[in-house]
Amino acid sequence: MHSSIRASTSPGWRAALVVWLALPFCGPTEARAAERTRIAVMEITATRNFDKGLNTLLNELLLTELSEEWDVVGKSDIASMLGFEQQKQMLGCSDENASCLAEIGGALGAPYILSGNIGNLGKKHNINLKVLETSKSKIISRHSVIAGETEEQLVADLQKALKALMEKVPGAASKQKAEAAAKAPPPQAAAAAAPKESSPSVSKDKAAAPSAAAAATAPPAVAKQSASHAASWVGIGVGVAAVGGGIFFGKLARDSATQYGNALQNPIADGSHLVVADEAKVRYQSQTTIANVLIGTGGVVCATAILYRIFGEKPPAGAGGDAPALVVAPSTNGLSLSGSF
Repeated sequence: MHSSIRASTSPGWRAALVVWLALPFCGPTEARAAERTRIAVMEITATRNFDKGLNTLLNELLLTELSEEWDVVGKSDIASMLGFEQQKQMLGCSDENASCLAEIGGALGAPYILSGNIGNLGKKHNINLKVLETSKSKIISRHSVIAGETEEQLVADLQKALKALMEKVPGAASKQKAEAAAKAPPPQAAAAAAPKESSPSVSKDKAAAPSAAAAATAPPAVAKQSASHAASWVGIGVGVAAVGGGIFFGKLARDSATQYGNALQNPIADGSHLVVADEAKVRYQSQTTIANVLIGTGGVVCATAILYRIFGEKPPAGAGGDAPALVVAPSTNGLSLSGSF
């Protein structure tokens, strides 16, 4: 049985386990231990030909797991903290001698002592753990589990067994935090109990509230008037640009007319002057048409925008002003003006 266990132990897996066990001890343990309840961990004894090297690693794993929540005192710490006579007494203590273990825990200043054993059970392993409360010399938690065959299963089952064992033991750091949070008043109650102080900013906000409300409820006449004001300027700009474009095309048409006249006044024997005259005539007609359309449209748009700016920007009736004096609208004959003058 012993040889089969040693055969299942791979050197690489053991090295990885040792590194993983050492990681939690790289930080400042003194600060963590000062806030946690102390627990003394007796060495988990190996029985029924269980591999001693593997048992050493499992004991280290146990210490590492417990150090997350407890101020752990291990075997080497116990040896350095106890005197010679107390060490002889500890060597004579058994797992079942609760009073002896309680004396050891009292000497170490630990309210709890964890002990146990592990042994082979066929192809599997049997893990037995228990926690003793030193002040009462009483076992307060006990857990036993049949672990798997492989070392990986053994480690996983040991972690589960330890977690189940310590759930029944008060004093873990996480439990202390949870109890403190439960006793603390809720944030709503603390806020309600806090004295209310008047602040100058509050009075300023209250004073500013009516003006803000008045601004929010004011009629949109001013905004509407500003929009129509901008629209009229846009119309004037578009109209002026169209008129300018018409003037430009008018100048081009005049140049084409001049070319047409020069071609007719200076005939050429081969008749090429007639071709030039025809091209100039076509350009003159198209440029004249474009110039007339642009000047006419630009003038209408510009005039409409000017009239709307002069007569059509008064706020509507019922919004703080009189009805519009003049309304400019397109019609079938051009533009129509209606309203009061």
